Amino acid sequence: MGKVLNYNGFQYTLKRERSTAVEWRCRSRKCTSTLSLSRDNTLVAREPSQHISSCLCGGSKVIIDQALDKMKKRSREETTTIPKIYAQEIVSARLANPGMPTGLYFPTLNSIYSTLYYHRFLNYPALPKNLEDLTIMESWRLSKFGEPFLLVDETCVSRGIQFNPQRLTCDFEPAAIKTFSSTFPTATTHACFFHYSQALWQKLRDLKLARLVTCRNINNKAPEEQHKSAKYWFHGAIGLALIPPSLIENT
Repeated sequence: MGKVLNYNGFQYTLKRERSTAVEWRCRSRKCTSTLSLSRDNTLVAREPSQHISSCLCGGSKVIIDQALDKMKKRSREETTTIPKIYAQEIVSARLANPGMPTGLYFPTLNSIYSTLYYHRFLNYPALPKNLEDLTIMESWRLSKFGEPFLLVDETCVSRGIQFNPQRLTCDFEPAAIKTFSSTFPTATTHACFFHYSQALWQKLRDLKLARLVTCRNINNKAPEEQHKSAKYWFHGAIGLALIPPSLIENT
């Protein structure tokens, strides 16, 4: 969806950008009315021509669009969380327009979440594809005391200790596991058992099957036999991580 300008109860879309002004045209394609603004869209260079009668927007629609525009602008310029920006602008719009119909519904946060995050990421630099593309300014390399922010611990080297672990355990982070494997090729890397169990539980919740495993209560009407079976298989799936790989198929 392109840019939309709200002005005096009418809506305009971007027509063209000139060297000295920006041209906007009525959002209704049946209307030929146009409006000229300064390059930064803050001053009116030329008032709009006459609109046709069907172009006038409902006040509620203009209020909603203006609130959405403010949300997008704040998402680009601030670090405030998206949900907080959304809530603040909804409240602000209702306070600024006390005559707004009480039954007027704004778009839900879920319906515009991706749009607001798109505007937030517009000012973020692209992620580097390799270390050569990662450039850190000098001011960001120092602590508040002027010392190097990241220090390489060379204690093992200075004391003549050969750090050569045989087994490493970490969260399921592919980047970390890959680094460990390349730095310590003889070590065996294991993912964290807790995070593995947590991931299985989250998957169960995503599939809306958690009620079959949790303790039975007045709101959990799953049959007793089904409850026991689901709990058995869920705990069995967790236990697979503790079995040697060579025995998995026979377990």
